[in-house]
Amino acid sequence: MTSYLAVIHKEPASSYGISFPDVPGVVAAADTLDEVIAERPGCWPMRRRIGWT
Repeated sequence: MTSYLAVIHKEPASSYGISFPDVPGVVAAADTLDEVIAERPGCWPMRRRIGWT
């Protein structure tokens, strides 16, 4: 099974963000840490648009 590092980031007065350094362009944002973690599986359909299977 392949694993990917997820980076969660937060700036003052902004949403939480999640990105995957090994998969450019695959990102999500949400208002809370729990919500952005829950968004993680929703990021993966984007991988087909950028050529990852």
